[in-house]
Amino acid sequence: MEVRNAAPEAVNILRKFGVNHNLSSKDITRFWGDIEAPTRISETRIFHDFSIGAFSYVSGGFLYHTHIGRYSSLSNGLHIGQGNHPVDWLSTHPFQYQPGIFDLHTDYEFKEQYDADRFNHVKNAVLDRPKPTYIGNDCWIAHGVYIKNGVTIGDGAVVGARSVVTKDIPPYAMAVGSPAKVIKYRFDDLLVERLLRLQWWRFAPWQLRELDLSHPSRALDGLEDLIAEGLEEYRPERLSVVKRGAPKAEPAP
Repeated sequence: MEVRNAAPEAVNILRKFGVNHNLSSKDITRFWGDIEAPTRISETRIFHDFSIGAFSYVSGGFLYHTHIGRYSSLSNGLHIGQGNHPVDWLSTHPFQYQPGIFDLHTDYEFKEQYDADRFNHVKNAVLDRPKPTYIGNDCWIAHGVYIKNGVTIGDGAVVGARSVVTKDIPPYAMAVGSPAKVIKYRFDDLLVERLLRLQWWRFAPWQLRELDLSHPSRALDGLEDLIAEGLEEYRPERLSVVKRGAPKAEPAP
């Protein structure tokens, strides 16, 4: 299913598709990419390419060039994936490569000149596009985390509150601090290997409900039995939010 991000009906289409959100029409015009249902997006500003998998939620913050897997829990106060300002140009200000960043009232004294400059070619001012940031499946990103653009948070990882993530976090690692450092892993190596191999997030909650979820190794034993019996993956339709002339969202690794 596809919807233009500038379409006036986009707000309701997202809700009917299974996205529990409080995004405005203007919010939706700022991003494009693929969404699986169900998911929840609350108090969040999203910019540029974006994707989110089923059963994940974001509770608040700013997301730039961000791609999120399934069953991930993102708290509030987040700042993820924003690019940097140039520090070796004439100025650090975006006027150099992004003219027309202010919405000005008609009474502004120099509005005519400002609006004309909005469409000027920006000479010799090409800023490198920020690299996408990837958050895997079953990740927990706690309150107030900052994640640098281009970082990958591995499946099953946990990032503690107020952490500053500048480097990749391995699968099932628990990282805290500024800069964030791995302090331990959620499980031993053998169990992590099984989790990554079976990828339990391929399935919906109702398919996993009979497993002993509080005991991971027994849960995986039961999941292996279900897969052997022919358990089918959860494959919902995806909603593609499309921006005319913009690149399609990059798939998660």
